[in-house]
Amino acid sequence: MVEEEKSGPGTEDLDRSRDYFGRLNRTYNGLDDFPLVEMPEHLANLKFSAGRLDNLPGSLWRSVFNSDKELMQERFPYIPMQIVLWGLYNGEVVISARDSKPEMKFKGNFSKEAWIYKLFLKDLSKEEPNIRGDYRDHAEQCFRMIDAYIELGKYFGGKGLPEGVSEF
Repeated sequence: MVEEEKSGPGTEDLDRSRDYFGRLNRTYNGLDDFPLVEMPEHLANLKFSAGRLDNLPGSLWRSVFNSDKELMQERFPYIPMQIVLWGLYNGEVVISARDSKPEMKFKGNFSKEAWIYKLFLKDLSKEEPNIRGDYRDHAEQCFRMIDAYIELGKYFGGKGLPEGVSEF
């Protein structure tokens, strides 16, 4: 289970944030009854979750991406492909097939994504609704990121952290 820390949210706070973004994702008839005033709290929990996901090594994400048999036998939790792909490109050095030059991927990829979704969602208002409903997709990605952190926290709580990871 995800442990509460002095500097981070507790499990209940993260569950509430996951549910908040899940509900926002399902708002099809406008935002009139949605508690947007709570958005800053939930965006802070998203930032925390993203920072912790940034700690996981690329080797773990490669194992998930390749459906590693041993990992799957250990009842590894379902993680959406979008989250796995962000993990694959989290601080890894790759060689470009086109020009054989090393290319450094952004370290802190989850934090970068959380920052982008914060920009998209922080000014969401009932007075100026997003007519196309793009905010629902943004909310879904926030839900997925927090959900992945919660589920991985449960998994690592029973199994132990991956090699090289000191906190999660």
